Amino acid sequence: ASRSYDHVLPGVHLRYDFSKQLVGRASYSQSLVRPAFAETAIFRNVLDNDTEVESGNPALAALESRNFDASLEYYLPSLGVLSAGVFHKRIENFSYAVTIPNGDASLPGYDLITFRNGSDGEVSGLELGYQQQLRMLPAPFDGLGLMANLTLVDSEATYPTRPGETLPFIGQ
Repeated sequence: ASRSYDHVLPGVHLRYDFSKQLVGRASYSQSLVRPAFAETAIFRNVLDNDTEVESGNPALAALESRNFDASLEYYLPSLGVLSAGVFHKRIENFSYAVTIPNGDASLPGYDLITFRNGSDGEVSGLELGYQQQLRMLPAPFDGLGLMANLTLVDSEATYPTRPGETLPFIGQ
């Protein structure tokens, strides 16, 4: 089996300095992620005790994503930054594991565990961050820093094996 990819993946990245301390960024990009080797490898593992067959799927398509991102960063006077960003990803062809009951034609009664491409999905979120160098501490601790990040994510996806349902995106 073989697979080749021929994609143009444009991106537009903008930055605007509202002031010395406040910077805005926005971007649009497209990306491609090939399935993991273990998902596409040509293999067959028969598990007689579980009446299951594990198999790779060399026909998996690559995940394609259209990405929208925007952020604001406020630089603090004492070597720190506050940041807020939003993102939205539109995803096609993601891969996921599926169990097909009695799915192996050569072994009746055995379930087939393999990988398939999902139809489409979306992942959206908000990121908040704070970073500060703690220069007010006495030496030698004045080089220490503090960093905190909070990310809130919402997702949905459609899976061919679950028609009519919208579920969370795989891994979310």
